[in-house]
Amino acid sequence: MVYGKWTGLEGTFPGQIPGSDIKMWSKEHFTFVGQFKLDTALLDNYGGGTYTLDGNRYQENVIYHANKPSVGSKPKMLLEIRNDSLIQKYPTNENWELVGEYSIEIYKRLK
Repeated sequence: MVYGKWTGLEGTFPGQIPGSDIKMWSKEHFTFVGQFKLDTALLDNYGGGTYTLDGNRYQENVIYHANKPSVGSKPKMLLEIRNDSLIQKYPTNENWELVGEYSIEIYKRLK
């Protein structure tokens, strides 16, 4: 079950952008908020919407996002929960296979 609050984002991103997020899920919705540093600028990061989860196949329907072109997108990810860690890997293609230089985000469950 993914419901709950997760924080302490760690991950590998193209360009290794430092920062952190907190991400929360309810039965049908997700939301996240955080801040990242790009060169000397601090960038707010937020978004949310609905999601579906089928096994490890996770897809978001982005309703709002700090990066306006992301609104309306439906990113597909592979999701795994190991003990108190939630791991998201993306992007995937239509067959749910990771493609290109993909990102890995690791969240820790908040108690």
